Amino acid sequence: REEEEGDAQLPEPDSGGGVKESEAHDLHAPEIRVLGPVEVDGVATSGHGPRIAQLAALLYFRPGRSADALCNDMDPLAPWSLNTLNSRLRGLRSALGNDPAGKPYVPRRRTGDDPYRLSPAVRCDWTRFLQLAERALPQGPAGLPDLEKALGLVRGRPFGSRPLPWAGPFQQEMITRIVDVAH
Repeated sequence: REEEEGDAQLPEPDSGGGVKESEAHDLHAPEIRVLGPVEVDGVATSGHGPRIAQLAALLYFRPGRSADALCNDMDPLAPWSLNTLNSRLRGLRSALGNDPAGKPYVPRRRTGDDPYRLSPAVRCDWTRFLQLAERALPQGPAGLPDLEKALGLVRGRPFGSRPLPWAGPFQQEMITRIVDVAH
């Protein structure tokens, strides 16, 4: 089901966009960084790159959305057309490339009913932050190195200074957890 605005849930360390602990070890898989301005491995920081990076973050945090939902989420005031969405998805697919088995990190949809999503191998700094923090916190002072690593992933305000509306609830939760870990 598509999540309503108020239902947004943060991916847990073992489910960030479908990444399971056993699959998260493909260190060649592209990484989405949201603990600061949104950046994605292989995606340019100019031209359409920033919007393509935001689309990758949207697909990671809210997989399985319809084309209409993605178009609205990417620009609520002037929703993208289906052509724009498809063009940006092609750009993202090209930038991220394929996994070692030759499967694209942005899977092609076979039918109109197939969900828009990323490969479960795609990594995210937020998922890594949660993994480090959750491993470290129960250890008390012995967990300090992992807490420092987690905080070292933070490059600025999550999702940057002007996140898209869909990212607002995620940004607030991230800020809260970062502050908790810093404490």
